[in-house]
Amino acid sequence: MAVSTIMMQKPSWAGEPLRRQWPLLFEASRRKNKTVADALDDDHWLTDLRGRVSPQLLLDFVALRQVVRGCNIDPQVEDIFRWKSASGVYSASSAYALQFDGSAKSPLRHIWPAWAPPKCKFFMWLLLQRRVFTADRLLRFRMPNQYFCALCRRNLETPAHLFAECPWSREVWERSAFSLSYPAIRAPDADDLALSWAVSKLAGTDRRAASLTILVAWELWRERNRRVFCNKELSVSGLVHLIADEANSWVLAGARHLVRRE
Repeated sequence: MAVSTIMMQKPSWAGEPLRRQWPLLFEASRRKNKTVADALDDDHWLTDLRGRVSPQLLLDFVALRQVVRGCNIDPQVEDIFRWKSASGVYSASSAYALQFDGSAKSPLRHIWPAWAPPKCKFFMWLLLQRRVFTADRLLRFRMPNQYFCALCRRNLETPAHLFAECPWSREVWERSAFSLSYPAIRAPDADDLALSWAVSKLAGTDRRAASLTILVAWELWRERNRRVFCNKELSVSGLVHLIADEANSWVLAGARHLVRRE
């Protein structure tokens, strides 16, 4: 059966199926697969309506009737299928982009462009989602834990405390910024590891700030694990020197932008 195209100026409902514009009429229709040409031929679509006429159904009927009255049908022209893209032509890239239509971009995406070993970036990704196994998370799963922060031994160990509130950690942040000659490195100002802090440090074109932020957080986590599992610990000065040495190793591995600025 030949299909047809409505030859008319672009109406207000163009791009949206009629069944979505008038769902009550579509539900009341007995022949839902009829073509546009067959439906408009001698107003056959009127005879397909059935059931009781509600006030809303009557209003929808009047609205649709006004829309289709001026339609001119060319039965020799077939319907045109257009893809939902600017060009109207299907492509693999447009189909991929359509999968993310209406989605919001996560601030965590700023982690991956930074220069750092994959394990360090993955750790930062877990940290900003509160998924690292600090004492509070271990308690939640009823797993053995040391309860107190391994660095200051004062408070319950949480991600917010370990990396933002702990006085020992904050001193490491401050002295690392001085040692690496980069004042932009600092601990979060808020009481929590907010994503706004991650964006301010990891987003933008300053890859050095992003990389060094990941480095300091990673070495703080390693120091915490060294104390918990190996019963060994470094002083603040020792950890700051270790961070500086690790930064130099990253430079030799390819992170040229970590070289100190004179």
